[in-house]
Amino acid sequence: MLSPSSPPQAPVPVPAAGHLRTLPRFERLGVSEQFFVNLRRHTSTNLARVLVLEGAPTPRELQVALQQLQVRHPLLRVRIAEGLVPYYVHGEVPAPRLWVTERRSDTDYLDLLEHVLNTPLPARRGPLLEAHYVYCERTRRGELILVAEHVIGDGVSMNALCGELVALVARVAPSAPRQHRPVLEALLPRPAWPVRARSFAAALASFAQGALQRARHERHPRQAATTSAYAFAELDSAQTRALIAKAREQQTTVTGALMAAVAQAIRRLRRTSPRLALSVPVNMRPRLATHALSAEDLGNYTGVAYLSAEPGLGHWELARSLRAQLQRRTDALPSAVPLIYRMGNRVLRAGRPPAAHAMISNSGVVDWGRDFGTLRVLAFRSATAAPMLSADFALFVNTFDGRLSLNLVFAEQVVTREEAGAVLARIRASLTEAS
Repeated sequence: MLSPSSPPQAPVPVPAAGHLRTLPRFERLGVSEQFFVNLRRHTSTNLARVLVLEGAPTPRELQVALQQLQVRHPLLRVRIAEGLVPYYVHGEVPAPRLWVTERRSDTDYLDLLEHVLNTPLPARRGPLLEAHYVYCERTRRGELILVAEHVIGDGVSMNALCGELVALVARVAPSAPRQHRPVLEALLPRPAWPVRARSFAAALASFAQGALQRARHERHPRQAATTSAYAFAELDSAQTRALIAKAREQQTTVTGALMAAVAQAIRRLRRTSPRLALSVPVNMRPRLATHALSAEDLGNYTGVAYLSAEPGLGHWELARSLRAQLQRRTDALPSAVPLIYRMGNRVLRAGRPPAAHAMISNSGVVDWGRDFGTLRVLAFRSATAAPMLSADFALFVNTFDGRLSLNLVFAEQVVTREEAGAVLARIRASLTEAS
């Protein structure tokens, strides 16, 4: 594992052609955005996406496209003024940084990705987005890692930015630039205060119950994680189609099947712990039209939950059980999230990392094409700094080009990258056997 102070292969910065000059404007952050600013005191809060490219652009072409992307989106032109009440500062910020590393193999980017996940971006200088490019000029192959602070975006917006960036590189006119989005709590349902209070009480009770159960079952007290380990695997189109059909036949979801596979793989690794902290961000509007995969197949139940994987259950029985457990724990979250963030901010200001917090994340939406003429996107992968999720691990499920891509990000204290790879191989085998 690389330390945050030692980026791999001494990447070469690509100079920008200039930066934007505007008069500063100050905008107060919402409660959820303040949460991520405060959380930065304890861990990286980075979102990352990996695009595997063929017919890849030159670094100079990519830098120009990054600057065009910055012009299109207000939150790519801000920095953070921290303090008791942090603010966005809209105004003069540099162009997005682009770091280029020579590409020697298909796996070179993995070390770099873990470094990116574990290294906070310079929020006081801005911008809150940068790119790392593992590139071979001779073969025109490359892996592009786009990374942004969670304080300016989420899984959906990161996927949209990747699609726009590819279109700009390919000189395909993207859609009109999006307006500055409201803070997260403005996007969530606004039920009556008594309903929100009941939802908050239910969510808090769920987390408290899970924390108590884990404290009783874990041999060692849990330490606050600071780093992440990443592994990925992909199901091909036929395996994806078979898994969808089998999940429907068993009256559960693809998410349930994934959770069961994860739980069984982790149980083999951690035999002394019957419970695991799990975050499952899944896609809300999947793009596998040829397989008729719907949101109901994946089950958009997201958040951190402490789940029990009882021994002796078959794969599909466990899939139905885990899906139901996670659904019960997260049904109340949308209306409770603003209150949860407020309490989380109090904990963070007191200098304590959170034991668990809700995470609303829909990371798998890929609503842009794969083929842009000579430029082709061969694969699309997701990662988020695991400690930010306050979970043992996060599972990201992308739908891309008729197949499922599985991305696991573990807190490093849980497993090493090699162990993560072994766990993911077991998960993949379990899914293909189950389907």
